[in-house]
Formats: sequence, C-alpha cells, structure tokens
Amino acid sequence: MTIGSINRLGLTICTVAPMLAISSCSTVSTGASMLLGAPVILPIAGIHALSQAEVRADERRRERSIKAKRTDGPFTELWPNGKKRVEGTYKNKELSGPHKAWHENGQKDSEGSYIDGKEHGQWKDYWADGTKRETGTYKFGKRDGLWTFYWTDSAGRNYKGIEVTWKDGTKHGLTTKWHENGQKSGEDNYINGAHDYWKSFDENGKIKNEGSYSGW
Repeated sequence: MTIGSINRLGLTICTVAPMLAISSCSTVSTGASMLLGAPVILPIAGIHALSQAEVRADERRRERSIKAKRTDGPFTELWPNGKKRVEGTYKNKELSGPHKAWHENGQKDSEGSYIDGKEHGQWKDYWADGTKRETGTYKFGKRDGLWTFYWTDSAGRNYKGIEVTWKDGTKHGLTTKWHENGQKSGEDNYINGAHDYWKSFDENGKIKNEGSYSGW
C-alpha cells in the first residue's frame, strides 16, 4: 500500500500501521491481534460514512438539476400510453396546491395538496384497481393525526386493515388493527414513538393477550 493510496482512502499512517503489522506477522497472539485489530474498525467506518455522504451529495445535485428545469404554473405529465400520470402546480419551482396522480391503467393513484414542496393537508391513495389504499393528513411533509390503511382480503375485497395515530411524523396514540371479518385484531398505544401497551383479539373480538412495554 502506497502513501498515495492511503491518503485517497482518508487514512493515516498511524491507523494503517497496526493493520500492516497484523498482515506481516503470523505469530501474533490472539490477545495482541485483537488489540492491534481494533483500529481497523475506524477506517472502515470512515469509508462507509464518506460513501454515504457522496450518495447524499449526488441526490442533492440531482434535485437541484430537476428543480432548475421546472417552470412555475400548472403542469401535466403523461404515461407512455398517453394517459394522464400527474397533474399539479409549481410555485417558486416547488410543488404547491392541489396534486393528483394516476396509475398507468387510468385509475387514480393519489390526491392531495402541497405547500412549499411538502405534502400538507388531507391525502388519499388508491390501489391500481381503484380501491382505497390509505387516507390521512400531512402537516408540512409529516404524517399527523389519524391515518387509515386498507388491505385486500383472501377473496380480493378491500377492507380497513389498520389505523395509526401520528404526531409530527411520529407514532403517538392508539394504533388499531382488524381481522378480515371486520373484528378488531389488535391495539397498540405509542407515546412519542415508544411502544406503551398492546392487546390482541381473536376473530370473535375477544382478548387473547395483552401487555405493557413500560419498564423494558
């Protein structure tokens, strides 16, 4: 390993020396090899952090590039088959106001609104067959209040599967789940994202188990 390659990896001689010492000596005791090997973790973590930083930088560059091409005012995007894909408005090159999207088959995908590029207010999402997928409210890009999620049962029918209460993007309050037959299957309470207590119910609505996470 040359000095140049060491520098390009963001390492130092002091960090690499123990690594080289281990690789050049086959008689190092287990305890000594563990001691010398400890610094190896640091450069690996540093390289990973550098890689993640580069990924985020690339994402920001792509976002700036896309934003630079936007023109304020209403816009419409189409699928390759000519059907409408997205309909909305840009203001100061950010999504603003009512926003609608469609699946490629023409069924509605979502509808809601934006403020300064962030989802805000009531939103509704739909499966490709036109049935409801989820409904709830955003507050400046974060889920807030009660959200309802709809699932598909074994017969292909759409049903309410779970309701989750959010506060500023974090689970806070009661989460309720249902069996396919409409009976409640579970309850979970959260406090600022932390699990508080839970209950599970059988398909007849009777409590099967319950417990608390307090003190865990």
